[in-house]
Amino acid sequence: MSTTGCNEFVSQLEGWMEGERSSGAQAHWRECANCRALAGDLEAVREAAQASAALEVEPPARIWVSLRAQLEHEGVIRSGRTGWLEKLKAYFDGTFAILPRPALAGAYLAAVIAVAAALVAPGVRQPDESRWIAGNQRATEPLSAQLASAEQDTMSTWADSNPAVTASLHQNLAIVDNYIVLCEKSVREEPENEFARDYLYDAYQQKAALLAQMTERGE
Repeated sequence: MSTTGCNEFVSQLEGWMEGERSSGAQAHWRECANCRALAGDLEAVREAAQASAALEVEPPARIWVSLRAQLEHEGVIRSGRTGWLEKLKAYFDGTFAILPRPALAGAYLAAVIAVAAALVAPGVRQPDESRWIAGNQRATEPLSAQLASAEQDTMSTWADSNPAVTASLHQNLAIVDNYIVLCEKSVREEPENEFARDYLYDAYQQKAALLAQMTERGE
């Protein structure tokens, strides 16, 4: 599928998420597996946020200002309009007494930005792409292993907690992990894309921060 068609679809993502789907966008959605996957990923983000609404989290306002500016810069949303970004923010309003999650809020849309950036970027494939991919895998594998070990240690501190609380923590971690997977997918598909790589490392950092918060509150 042409990059132009993908660019046009991405430019209409905000409307798409609100049910405003032009015939051209729908036709492209049917024909382009990448854009279809992107739309599905965004819908999963929204559904996960809705499912987590009861956790009542309010990230700092600066996070949403920064995210909106970045998304507008990438062309994912248009300025001067209240849309799905604000609706997503609304799901986190309030205070969650057990686990504040500014890190999780960042992870929610970091992956959206990474996927959109990878999709919009010209699909230039270099002859040494396999070396790029191998290098990125080698760089991130130690991080993945360290986070997996840290997660195991963290959850052990919550072993005797209320099952409902533990289930919520597992759900929160699963949400972050899903976005890490999306970022990793972006890096694999566009290994030269610096934005995608930066967001992947940021997602790892967000999970590390979340685990640190959980460990502190579980001790």
